[in-house]
Amino acid sequence: MKKIAALFSVLSAVILSSCGLLGTGMTDPETNYWYTARTHAPLQMDINVRCPYDSACASNVAFGWVIQSMQKGNILYSAADFEYTFVSDSTRATVKMNSIEPLIIHDDGHVRFSLFDSTQAEKSYDIDLSGVTHSWTRRGDSVDVAIPEGYTMAIMEKEEGQLGFSGDTLPDRTVTLPYEGPSGRDYSLRGNLSGQSSYGTDSVLVSAVGYWRPDSL
Repeated sequence: MKKIAALFSVLSAVILSSCGLLGTGMTDPETNYWYTARTHAPLQMDINVRCPYDSACASNVAFGWVIQSMQKGNILYSAADFEYTFVSDSTRATVKMNSIEPLIIHDDGHVRFSLFDSTQAEKSYDIDLSGVTHSWTRRGDSVDVAIPEGYTMAIMEKEEGQLGFSGDTLPDRTVTLPYEGPSGRDYSLRGNLSGQSSYGTDSVLVSAVGYWRPDSL
């Protein structure tokens, strides 16, 4: 009986090991359902822009999540991370979820960069930020802020708190503010851009802050 019991124990161990259930204990099945994407898939990212009063705007891109899955047998695996090669101007880096890389805003107001996957396929981006980087104009004692198409604007009032504006509801898509007043010295713009990249699959959230007075910083 002892030989039979020992043989049963060995066979059980082999079966459990082949199923991936033996080792450091019972494996959580969910840990086997995730993987790192290395080929292109729909991607979400944030582009952040900061425009000081008296100098050129600065920008960076923060990479979010990727949407990709694959079927193996009866198990569906989803990408929990990704790994691509980022190339922009003189910058070349490996990027993953939550990576942040600097971007150069060119004279035409565009940022341009590319992602290369494990097959060396290129996904390129050409995003127009000109409406963001040239959004305010001083007019005497006032400041006119033009809200680009697809964007919303917010300012902070001392008494009323944060106020939001949609360009679609304003004449000429413009908000006029006192150069010096309770509305402060800066404003923010946010725009959700869909269908981005040469693949037309990616979503980009642009968040920008502009300053219109020399004492803003």
